[in-house]
Amino acid sequence: MNKYELSTSMLDVISFSLYNSPYSSQYLIDDYVENYPEDDDSGNEISQDEIYEYSDRLSDNFDDDLFEKFLCEKYESLFNKYINPMLIDNGINIYKFEAVGIHSPKSYNYSSDSINYNMYIDKTPKQLIVDIVSKYDINDFFEYMKNTHKSRDGYVSFVPRDLNEFIETYTKESPDQAVSIILHYIYTKELDFDELSETYMYDVMENFEIFNFQKSADVDITEKVLSFSKWTKLL
Repeated sequence: MNKYELSTSMLDVISFSLYNSPYSSQYLIDDYVENYPEDDDSGNEISQDEIYEYSDRLSDNFDDDLFEKFLCEKYESLFNKYINPMLIDNGINIYKFEAVGIHSPKSYNYSSDSINYNMYIDKTPKQLIVDIVSKYDINDFFEYMKNTHKSRDGYVSFVPRDLNEFIETYTKESPDQAVSIILHYIYTKELDFDELSETYMYDVMENFEIFNFQKSADVDITEKVLSFSKWTKLL
């Protein structure tokens, strides 16, 4: 059994970032707060200051670790439901897939957040190449590899420009990177990345309950929310 340590930055099927995106906790909190009614059942106006205060307290009390675990679980679900069946149809059996955490860069100038995951496959990278040859054009794979993993301004690629070197050397020295290149080629042939991104986003939004990610019960603000029956519908 071969364990490959991968990430969405190496092998991406969805657009993912925690910075200024629908997957940021602040975005979800702001979206939640924007749905507040303007007054309670008695007609008393709910001030913007009260709403802003509530938003700040939700943010301060938000459990980012628990939220990241939630995002990882949703990515595992996406893989198991939509990606793994396709791989099985292509003769690639994934014995275990586990999203293990989220990596955030110190700066977003050259990289973004990524979901790290482990994939357990009963094949080596060279054996996966054989799968490509049996179903796809190996020359098409080579062109994809050269075009997708070439050096450019601000980035130096260490992926060989020679197919034999890739198969005989790179797959042994850098198996994780090799597997990510091979599988991504298959993904481009078999998957709709935009559709998967939308599916993942919908699953996150549909199952996000803000009070499930609070570190502790904020008694004062919770009692205040519960005093407005319109607000309780949002809980």
